[in-house]
Amino acid sequence: LALWTQNWCSTQANPFPDPTIRFIIHTQLNRDGSLKGPKDVTGIFAKLVYNMRLVFLKECHRLSAEDPAHPSHAVAARSLRPWFTIGQESTFHSLRSLQHRASSIVVSTQNEPNMKWKDGSNFTTLIYLGHEVGLDALRRCQGAIEDATRTLLQDTLLFGHSFSIDISALKDDMGNTQPGYSLFTDRVNAQVLGSPDRLIDHILRTPPLRNRFVVGLRNGRIIWNAIALSAWLNAYSRLDLLCLIQAEMNCGAPGRTTELTGMPRANTKTGMLRALRIIDGHVTLMRTYHKMRAAQGLDRVIPHSLNASLAATFIYKEALCRSFAELCVSVLHPDNVKVKSYYQDYLFVNYDRPFVGDDISEEMKRWTGQHLGVELGIQKWRQCSTPLRRKHAGLEEMWLEDQDTVDSAQAGHSHRVDWMRYGVTERATLGLAEDYIGPFFKTSVLWHNVLHLVPGGKLLSLEASARANYQAPAAAPASAPQAAVPAVSFGALAEEVISRLEPRLAALEQRVQATATSHEVKGMFSELKTLLQGALQPTPAQPASVGLAGPAYHPPLPNIQEIPEPMRQPRSPSPEDPTEGMYYDPEPPAPLPMAPPAPAAAVSMPTEAEALAALRQVLNKPDAVWSNEGQKLAVMSGLEWQKDVV
Repeated sequence: LALWTQNWCSTQANPFPDPTIRFIIHTQLNRDGSLKGPKDVTGIFAKLVYNMRLVFLKECHRLSAEDPAHPSHAVAARSLRPWFTIGQESTFHSLRSLQHRASSIVVSTQNEPNMKWKDGSNFTTLIYLGHEVGLDALRRCQGAIEDATRTLLQDTLLFGHSFSIDISALKDDMGNTQPGYSLFTDRVNAQVLGSPDRLIDHILRTPPLRNRFVVGLRNGRIIWNAIALSAWLNAYSRLDLLCLIQAEMNCGAPGRTTELTGMPRANTKTGMLRALRIIDGHVTLMRTYHKMRAAQGLDRVIPHSLNASLAATFIYKEALCRSFAELCVSVLHPDNVKVKSYYQDYLFVNYDRPFVGDDISEEMKRWTGQHLGVELGIQKWRQCSTPLRRKHAGLEEMWLEDQDTVDSAQAGHSHRVDWMRYGVTERATLGLAEDYIGPFFKTSVLWHNVLHLVPGGKLLSLEASARANYQAPAAAPASAPQAAVPAVSFGALAEEVISRLEPRLAALEQRVQATATSHEVKGMFSELKTLLQGALQPTPAQPASVGLAGPAYHPPLPNIQEIPEPMRQPRSPSPEDPTEGMYYDPEPPAPLPMAPPAPAAAVSMPTEAEALAALRQVLNKPDAVWSNEGQKLAVMSGLEWQKDVV
C-alpha cells in the first residue's frame, strides 16, 4: 500500500522511479527482447487496476474499524480517494492513463490475417494454424460431445432410469427478481418437475443402488458411502464441464471466461439475476457482458438460445441431479460453508470450487484435437469460429449498440429511453431492449442448424432432442411465375412522337422567324429537327426494334403509360448462405395508370396588337410600346404556354 500512496518524482538519472511502472515495463518485453503487440499489453493494466481497487477497499474497512479519525467507510474512502481515482498524479492515475492509451491503440489497429479460406471449399474449410478446420469435422465434434453428455446424464447420473419431465409445460416468470427465484423454484412448475428429491428416492428404493450408496443406519440416520458419493459428484462436475463447452461452442457467439463461470443458479440477494431462463420457447443462458461494466456502470446481458438437447440436459441436471449433488457436498464437506455455497449459488461447479478458464480451454482442446486435428481453447476458438459463423450463421453484434429506431425518433427520444421509460414490459428485466431479443435467438438457431443440431425454441423432450432427430429447415416455396411483358417496338414509338411534334415545331418556327433579328435564331429550329431525326432514326448496327419477339406494340400517344420493369425475384442466396428462403425483397408496387389527357379545347391565340393593348391597360400607360423584339417574343411565347421562355 505504501508504494501506491506516495508521489514518485522523475529525475534525469531515474526517469521511472515508480516500482509499479518499472514492473509494467518489464512485462511488455518478449523473451527475445522485442516489444509485445498492443493487444498483449492491456491485460496487465486491467489486473493491476482491479487489484489496486480491492486493496484500497480493504484499507477503507480497516481504517473505519481501527482508526477513530475515520468513523465510517465514506470518511476513510475520502481520505484515500486521491490514490485510487484519476485527476491527481499517482500510480493509479499513471496506470489508468497508460491503459486508456493502450486500449485506444488496440481498438484502432486491425489484426493481421491469421487464417484463410481453403480454395474451392465454398467457405466451409478454414486453414488455421497450419491445419484445416472444416464444418464437417466440426459437426462430428459437436455430435460426439452431445452423445457423451447424454450418456453421462442418463446412464451414470440417472442410473438408466427414465424420469419424465414435460419440458414444454414449464413456465418462467421473467419479471420476478425475488432472491432465490428460478424456474425450478416456481410453484407453477412444481407439478411438472415433481419432487426435487426424486433421484434420492429412486436410489433408496432400488436395492442395488441403495447397497452402493448406503452403508447403514445409525440412530435413524442414513450413513452414506463417501466413496460412492464422491464418484457420483465427480461425474456431476464432469457433466457441468461438458455443458459449459457446448454453451461456448454451439450456442452462437462464444462468451468470455467470466461470462461462463460466474453464472448464478437463481436470483441472488445482491441483485444478480438467474442465468437460465425460458423466453419465447427458448431455454436461454443470459450471459453477462463484463467488458463494458466499468465504462457503463452496469452489467449487460446477452441471451443465447440453447440447442434442444443441451436445453433438456440443463433441465434434467437442475431438476433431478442438483438436490443429490447438494446432499453429496453436505456429506463430503460437512463443515465447509464455502463449498456448500457454490452448489447453492452457481450454475456450474467443479467439484469443490468454481470453474476457471483453463478448465474449459483444456476440455475444448481435448475434443477439438481429437476431431478437428488442432487444439482450440477459448481464445483460439473465438478466432476460428467467427468467420464460420459470419459466413454461415450471421452475426447480430450490431444489436449490442444503442441504435435509434424510427419509432423512438418520432417520439422525440432515443431508443434506450423508449424501452426503459415507456411501455415497460417484463422483458425489461433482461437489461436488453424488447425488440433486440429476437435477433439474438435467431443467430443461435442458425448456428444450431449449421452444426446439424436440433435447434432451440421448441422445448422438446430429452428423447426428441437428440441430434439423430435433426431435420434440415424446409426449402423456401417457389415464387409464382411472372406475367409476360408485352413486346414494344421503340423505333415505331419514336416515329410516332416525331410525327406528333413536327407540326407544332413548324408553326413555332414560322412565328419566331417572322420576328427574329439574328441568323442564329432563324437556323435554330432546322438544326433541332435535324438533331432529333438523326438521334431517333435506327442505324444499321442498331435495329429499331429492341423489344421482345412478337408483333410490335404501337400504342396511341394519348394513352401511353409507363412500362413497369420486371418484378424482382426473391433475393438469390449464395451457395453458402444458410438463410436461403427466409427473406424476400418486397415486391415493387405496380405503377399507377395514367389517365389520358383531356382533349384541348380550341382557343384562339391573341394577336400582337391585342397583347400590347392588354399590357397598356395593365400598366396604365396608353402609349407603352415593346421595349425590344426579345420582350415581344417572350410575351407571345408565354401566351402559347411554352415551357422554356428565356
